[in-house]
Amino acid sequence: MPDEFIDRAFGTMALTPRHTYLLLTKRPQRMRKYLSEPSRAPRVDITTAAIIEGRSLGNIDIDGFARSVADDATYHPVWPLPNVWLGVSVENQATADERIPLLLETPAAHRWVSAEPLLEPVELMPYFGWRRLRTSQGWDGYIPWDCRHGPPIRAVVIGGESGPRFRPLDIAWLESIVDQCDAAHVSVYVKQDSHRHPGRQGRISAALWARKQVPWEPKP
Repeated sequence: MPDEFIDRAFGTMALTPRHTYLLLTKRPQRMRKYLSEPSRAPRVDITTAAIIEGRSLGNIDIDGFARSVADDATYHPVWPLPNVWLGVSVENQATADERIPLLLETPAAHRWVSAEPLLEPVELMPYFGWRRLRTSQGWDGYIPWDCRHGPPIRAVVIGGESGPRFRPLDIAWLESIVDQCDAAHVSVYVKQDSHRHPGRQGRISAALWARKQVPWEPKP
């Protein structure tokens, strides 16, 4: 996918601030490279101006905000875009340790993680800005620290694998991540058990199934 196409996507997101966009990738190297380029914000500015002027609008239905700035030649989107959440998908500890640091090195207003399909236990606390405290009796809770990879993760979505050849989720893995999120005050959304069909509660308890906190949605 060429950068120019992605520029148009970011230009559209800049012009629709009433919407929240969740971006998810398994290739954070490309995302970091794209968003870290010094010319990226000016290029998105140019693309945004082109959309306002209708040169590359196509079939996009921009909202009233775009129309309100159509005559404002000095308009420049805030960068990184505050209505865009950047995320990575992780399945196990190896992919978490590979992808999350790259996400945290990527310019973003908000960051999130999709732990799906969850295939083994995953320790996420270091990426929340916390570390485990070890005593003579072993591990004993968590203490805050400066996350060496940058601003911490704000939300986690957890789910088992779905499909005809799904690999089973151990509910203890899900419970562990929920506990980590609670300890670090990170929003958590429990999405599904492992099952042939997606979206199933399955073996997940009612209390865990009710955990569907998403900070990008307005509170009632």
